[in-house]
Amino acid sequence: MDVDSVCATRILMYLLKCDEVQHSVVPIESWDSLKTKLFEYSKVKSSIVLINCGINIALTQLSIPKICHIYIIDSKRPANLENVFEPSNIHLLLTEADIAEMVCPRPEEVLYSSDGDSGEELDDTLQSAESVARDSEDYEPSQKRRIIESIETRELRKAARQTKKKEVQRKLWNYYECTWYAASSSILLLDIACEIGKATVDLMWCAVVGLNSQLMDHIISLDQYTEICCDRLANHIRRFCTKGSREVRGDDVLRIYFDKELPLPMYAHWTLKSTMQHDQYYACLTKQWHRNGEYALKELYSKLGLLSLLLVRLSPTATKIRRYQAARSDDIIDSNRSPSFFHRLSPYIAGPICSKITLEEVNQNFNSLIQKRRQEIFDIIEKDMDIEFATFFACIGYSIRYNACDFACVLAWSLEANIENNACYDRFTATTGIISKYLESLGDLERLRLATMKYKEATEKIANQINYILNFSFIIAMGPYYLLYVPKNACDGLLVNSRHFLFKFCYFVQNAFIEHRREKKCSSLPLIISIPLSGSDEGWQLVTGLMPYSVVKQSSGLLKSFIGKAFEEAAANCKLKDIQCKSFDSTVIRIRCQHRLKFFEALQSVFEINEAE
Repeated sequence: MDVDSVCATRILMYLLKCDEVQHSVVPIESWDSLKTKLFEYSKVKSSIVLINCGINIALTQLSIPKICHIYIIDSKRPANLENVFEPSNIHLLLTEADIAEMVCPRPEEVLYSSDGDSGEELDDTLQSAESVARDSEDYEPSQKRRIIESIETRELRKAARQTKKKEVQRKLWNYYECTWYAASSSILLLDIACEIGKATVDLMWCAVVGLNSQLMDHIISLDQYTEICCDRLANHIRRFCTKGSREVRGDDVLRIYFDKELPLPMYAHWTLKSTMQHDQYYACLTKQWHRNGEYALKELYSKLGLLSLLLVRLSPTATKIRRYQAARSDDIIDSNRSPSFFHRLSPYIAGPICSKITLEEVNQNFNSLIQKRRQEIFDIIEKDMDIEFATFFACIGYSIRYNACDFACVLAWSLEANIENNACYDRFTATTGIISKYLESLGDLERLRLATMKYKEATEKIANQINYILNFSFIIAMGPYYLLYVPKNACDGLLVNSRHFLFKFCYFVQNAFIEHRREKKCSSLPLIISIPLSGSDEGWQLVTGLMPYSVVKQSSGLLKSFIGKAFEEAAANCKLKDIQCKSFDSTVIRIRCQHRLKFFEALQSVFEINEAE
């Protein structure tokens, strides 16, 4: 259960309600609960829709009745081939681009019959009997020749079977080697809603929140996100994001618009100091884990204060531009300059000159600043970060606007991290309630504000935990990869219970470790993270991993990972049968504490073999 699945479920429920189709919603947390609920409901329901669960396991092995049709909408790739080849009651909803990217082999290429193995044993028995008979003098030369020919034929068939088996294994390895995520399920359901003429602005907001949740979970790249926005969402943007959407009005109509934004989560609802101190980009830039980290951040404030933004109009006269450039390089622009200095530059200034970012503004909530000052600070930070990013914004009446990234982060806390005395279904209804209250403009946004505050607290815990890990060198080299043993009860269980905070922590600590060490080797090796569990799961370790940073940077588009396959191979090599795969993501598993050394040694061999190949 993730934010994208909640948004997709809301879209699907709206479409079913339009056609007056009776339905029930069952939240799923793990593989075990999926198998239990699927076995239970398949006996009484004729149609079941699985959202973000079930595509990468063989549902054909769950004894589902033929009269029950299973429809799978899932962004995880690749799909299990048994689900792909099952034509009767399992149906996958995929786009043509997804099918082309998976490169599914044909059934005859990978379906290997086990009858050949029993035939081999029979061949061995016959061969031994015939070798005895061949030595006897009871056979004529012609009979011996026929026996030898039959033996040669069977040996050729045996060799052909072995070749076929190896070819099948090679094709299956190539198909399942890497895992990745396609566009969110909510985007696919939005496309379906548009095809049948039932798309609304509310569905559009749910879809883009689901898409941005993938970006915030680091399971899709910024390039992939941008491509989806520019290609698949282009028509939706023209339809729902009108020109007047940016205007603040007193009505209760939901307005969405697409605009550039800073890649700083929650900065609009936080102070600049706290945002930059706990953000991955600025925390790594100023090395917050060092003793002088806070001093480096203050130096950064000073640097940004001197970066007064001058927007220069294009002029046909090159001399004027050169004069402006000379004036800018020779003088430090400050608000205390004489009026004549600004008057001399006025022909080339298309916008106002931004003054320094004061310490008072740094410690002030960003939304409490006046609109003009917010825009000036936005331009300064955007120029400093030099990252092109745009997202969707929603605004209803005079309420505080939210961008889709921040809204997805808030929902992630409500759905995944708020587990104290809250069952799975309760968290699901609470999260959908936050969406409904915001979209219906009922005025009661207390849950949204509370979740926003809690998310900021969780972000602080993660940043502080990373500072502690780097200061005490918890990351050790294990040959072809790095291993991080996270202290017990780190971040108050956030990393164990929430996929969002787990992946946020992993990518944060990987970037911080690379910046901390400043060695090329750090960015060229995978990072494996091991987290001890507590409570009812005492004695188990949660293990996940990230591909090398250099590989991720070089790859354009999809974030493909070999980690899940490496875990599978390591478990098979050391013959561990009690590995738990409760997560729907194959890169997150659970092993027993007493088996961790054996498992990590086997994982070392897998990475070494992969490097050699």
